[in-house]
Amino acid sequence: MASKSEAAISTVCESARDLGWLPDKDTIAKLEYEDVKAHPFRFYRDFISQNRPAIITGITKALGIDKVDWGSAIASEKLVSVNFTPNGKADAVLENKVFAKPCEEKIPFGDFWEYITSRREDRGIPYLSHQNDSLRQEIPELIGKYIPERIEWLDETLETKVDAVNLWIGDERSHSSTHSDFYENIYTCLYGVKVFHLLPPCFLPKIGEGRYPAATYHRRDDATLELEPEAEDVVWVMKEVQELSECLTVELAAGDALYLPSLWLHSATQNCLTVGVNHWYDMDFDLKYCYYSMVRALMPSPALAVKSWPHEEVSIWFKTHFPTLELPQKFYALDGQGLMDLADDPEFSIEEKLRFMDLEEPSSIAAVADGLRTLLEE
Repeated sequence: MASKSEAAISTVCESARDLGWLPDKDTIAKLEYEDVKAHPFRFYRDFISQNRPAIITGITKALGIDKVDWGSAIASEKLVSVNFTPNGKADAVLENKVFAKPCEEKIPFGDFWEYITSRREDRGIPYLSHQNDSLRQEIPELIGKYIPERIEWLDETLETKVDAVNLWIGDERSHSSTHSDFYENIYTCLYGVKVFHLLPPCFLPKIGEGRYPAATYHRRDDATLELEPEAEDVVWVMKEVQELSECLTVELAAGDALYLPSLWLHSATQNCLTVGVNHWYDMDFDLKYCYYSMVRALMPSPALAVKSWPHEEVSIWFKTHFPTLELPQKFYALDGQGLMDLADDPEFSIEEKLRFMDLEEPSSIAAVADGLRTLLEE
């Protein structure tokens, strides 16, 4: 039987569909750029204030940039930040339950363009996806000539300045895993086909969050990539939005833009070589954030997600966090409930329970106890 909180979340998610907050691919609003530009406050009323997504068409043609050769628009020798992974998955939980961060390198744009157009993978799969205002920080010469620094009609309605402008160049080999942002986001597809998978924030409990060991790809001397563990774990989603049947999938052709509302869960990829730019505006921390905070409060903590781990996942956790320790074999036979029982016992401390499991070395006991407390903390 579902708990009261689970029933409440299901009711909200059903209402999101019934009331049109979550449209489908046939009912999502499609607006002409010139019409939006002429009536910005109507767009604010119908979409931004209601936290509803919309597609805006005809942007590149209106701006006169629908025939730009993006491979030559940026000087070949210009240094740009490029993310490399062996599998196209960056900032994502891998099959071994490790949260993997990309190897970020500054290389000449000409080299990046050759890598991605020739589909070379000897250095990994390249994705120009550096954020933190990458366009204005790294390639400011594109501002004004091809890409507007700000969206004037959005500046007017939000009464604020754009916080970041980011350039994205990738192909179907690269994927951005599910996350949400505290920004109002206008993503414009300049070339190719961009694909977004979306769900409103009320679906976060159905996606779930867990705690994962983090690692970053580093370049080895032979140019291949390997993961190097980091000290801190990362809390990240347990499912991708596209795993839920309610997921809205949006395909943007060149010239289309997506208004991606703040807090919406989304993942993204491309169908082919794709160039895009997004403008981020700080969201208002208003009523929607209050509701979002309530939804988060109704979620099980990442620690409780551990309870459902099979013993294979627990084994991976021990081997990932303590690769140099020789732990007794019984540790690798624990399931998630057994892992929680190690820490949740009023009669015995974690250290005592570890001794009962034949772990003898004091430094090993201390290391495993600290790891368990970090994993299971609320």
